[in-house]
Amino acid sequence: MSALPAEAVGRPILSARSLSHSFQAVRVVDGVSIDIDEGRLYGLIGPNGAGKSTVMNILAGAQKPIGGTTHYGGVDITRWPAYRRARHGVIRTFQLSNEFARLTVLENLLVAVPNQPGDTFREVFTTPRRRWNRRQGESLDRARALLARFNMEAKADDYASDLSGGQKRILEILRAVMAQPRLLLLDEPLAGIHPRIIESVCDYLRELRREGVTILMIEHELEVVETLCDAVVVMASGIVIFRGSMTEARQRREVIDAYVAG
Repeated sequence: MSALPAEAVGRPILSARSLSHSFQAVRVVDGVSIDIDEGRLYGLIGPNGAGKSTVMNILAGAQKPIGGTTHYGGVDITRWPAYRRARHGVIRTFQLSNEFARLTVLENLLVAVPNQPGDTFREVFTTPRRRWNRRQGESLDRARALLARFNMEAKADDYASDLSGGQKRILEILRAVMAQPRLLLLDEPLAGIHPRIIESVCDYLRELRREGVTILMIEHELEVVETLCDAVVVMASGIVIFRGSMTEARQRREVIDAYVAG
């Protein structure tokens, strides 16, 4: 990945307007509008039950809104399924880890690499062996480097199901990065990670931002949000109640009341 040109930073990469969603007649997302500027790291915060994960699911294409639109890179993707959004760089992680349990840790990373030779039946027979070997070698080198960064290289050949909860969380983040995201949606990426490792993960997210990846993350530890995120979007009861810096959010009565009531 390469850093964004200065003129690109701050330009909207995603704009959602009036998103709404209900579960059994209960409106869990009610007219949410969000603008995500390219090259920035945002926190999506709010008390439990605010609708944050549902909004993340809608943006990723996992759930269809009953109202509203989503534009990505200026293109209306409201009706795009999740796989199509992923192919265009909208990559997400989940609130609960979703590793491929019977694949090794290394295989979990390699399966996420996009546009691999052999992805289609035709490419199996038409891709030159030299190109196949080169791409495979590049992917292996990248995957092993990511594991080494988080002291998990010794786990490369272990089944993903044998990892600890925190290691599964890191694996999911790394697998998302292997998919070469342009917009990375993270649902509680630090949950279950050992406190000594959290700062390393935060440093890596900052590095991704510097390299041009735009990030929207749900996170409950507000101290982490304040030091990591450029801006926050605060939700409560299915609506957005504040947009701005974490410092400003701490001073807003509606935000304080939402957390106290929640």
